[in-house]
Amino acid sequence: MVVKKLFILLFTISTFSQEIPIIDFTLGDYPINKKLKIGFNSQGNYTMDLDSISDYTIIKFKEKNIPEGEVITYFSSGEVKSRILFDFYSNDSTSINGPYTTYHKNGNIYESGFLLNNKLYGPYTENYESGTTKFLLNYVNGLAQGKYTSYHESGAVSSTGNYLNDLAEGKWTFYFDSGNKELLGTVQEIGMYKDGLLDGEYFYYYYENEDDLSVSDLKAEGGELKFIFLYKNDTILSEKQFDLSKNVIYENKNYSTNNDAIFYYPSGSVRSITPQSNGKSNGVEKVFFDNT
Repeated sequence: MVVKKLFILLFTISTFSQEIPIIDFTLGDYPINKKLKIGFNSQGNYTMDLDSISDYTIIKFKEKNIPEGEVITYFSSGEVKSRILFDFYSNDSTSINGPYTTYHKNGNIYESGFLLNNKLYGPYTENYESGTTKFLLNYVNGLAQGKYTSYHESGAVSSTGNYLNDLAEGKWTFYFDSGNKELLGTVQEIGMYKDGLLDGEYFYYYYENEDDLSVSDLKAEGGELKFIFLYKNDTILSEKQFDLSKNVIYENKNYSTNNDAIFYYPSGSVRSITPQSNGKSNGVEKVFFDNT
């Protein structure tokens, strides 16, 4: 008599626990009203190969594909990776309605939010491994909407802006953080977005010793402009560059056509003119003396 193979392979895994068995979830057959383990490899695929398991889920089904209570996933070393309320859980699809929380391996919260029909709704937060907030955002029907604020790991604001239907929209401001309290909150860049693309003027600002931003004595140079770019649909149309005395030292009035890129002396007189096409040099550069 040929022995029929079992559709479920149950093993006791001493590294995970002595009580809860791991199952081959791809078979679609498992005990009801009993805690089970489901193993995943580093690509997120189901596996029963103990050497390949990257993390595992503890789950109890009250009926076919319907979990009972919170479903907890663990790193292979035992730390909690996520806590999620599933309405439906099968080997090819899931349904989530409720709080959604994931964790860094050190136990600090990584993400927290709320899902409705698998789509994010309401406030969503992501954190650094240290536990400090990385960014705050609001979702409606799975799309980012409204105010966005991100933070450097030091806790200082990194950027502020707005989303409309999951796309950056309107004014976005980016702030500098060197660890120097004098610079906290200092504006580094300001840009305008439309439908997720840069559209309008984009400003960059100067800083002393900006090639070595980690130096302890770094100080802002009064917020003087370094560059002004003009964008349309994420494409640069023109550019101006300034020195610390606010003199124009470079200008390209139209990147999209044949034109001249002009460099200036601090006095304002022309230093050089270079023919360009689509933002690239395309001809002989002319150099001039400063006559002032």
